[in-house]
Amino acid sequence: MARKSKTGMKTSGRKKMPPVPAHMIPTLDFWRTKTVEELAEEQGIKPVENPDELLGDFWPKDENIDDFLLWLRRLRRDQKGAV
Repeated sequence: MARKSKTGMKTSGRKKMPPVPAHMIPTLDFWRTKTVEELAEEQGIKPVENPDELLGDFWPKDENIDDFLLWLRRLRRDQKGAV
């Protein structure tokens, strides 16, 4: 529906959008579901050869996990009551 602009001329009411570059238009591959193997290959992911590589070295040896969990539960309980 045409409407009048501030100058009194009729306009379409829609702004003309610039064309989308061809490289930004998704192809049919965009919609195809990829397997985990395909995604890993695309991203250069290789299988872990040595499981020891997955071990973390972040937990202090003198800290007890049970003490930490107890602290965390108390913290959450206290925060829940404060809301």
